[in-house]
This record gives sequence, structure tokens and C-alpha cells, in this order.
Amino acid sequence: MRGRHRPATVLAVCHGNICRSPFAAALLGRELAGFGIAVQSAGFLGFNRPPPAEAMAVEMRTVRDPVNESRAVFDEVYERIQRCVRQLAGVLGSARG
Repeated sequence: MRGRHRPATVLAVCHGNICRSPFAAALLGRELAGFGIAVQSAGFLGFNRPPPAEAMAVEMRTVRDPVNESRAVFDEVYERIQRCVRQLAGVLGSARG
């Protein structure tokens, strides 16, 4: 895959993925829409739960596409995050010289 860049993806993560991370992902996604950056959200516990009514009310007023249920951080996503962090650490380490 040399020479081809995979589109950038930002993952907003919080505990349950029913309030903070979906809201952050929706707002960030709106801001990054013109840059070709995908934004997703996920959490660590209690998957496939609906968000609380309060979270939905705020989300419906501020973002176009509210999230209907929580999503888990799967091993594959976690592996990608770890790989990105290692790459970033390498870049920052070499920049320090």
C-alpha cells in the first residue's frame, strides 16, 4: 500500500459511548467535514444501550445525525489506535533529535 494514503480517522472514546464521545464525534465531524477526515465514537462498557433522554435532547439541538446506540471499542480499532500512538511517538522522538 506504499504511496497510497488511507483516509484519516479520529475516534472519540469515553466509558459508555452514550453521551460524551458521540456528542464530541458529531461536533468534531461537522468541523472536519471538508477535510476528508472520518470521525467515529466508541466506548468500553455496556454496548448497544440507547443514550439518556437528556443527551438525545442536547444532541438533537446541536447536531444533525444523533447516535441511536452505543458502540464498543473492538480489538481491531484498539490495535489501530496503538499503532498510531507508536507512530506518533516515533515522529515526536525523532523531532526532538
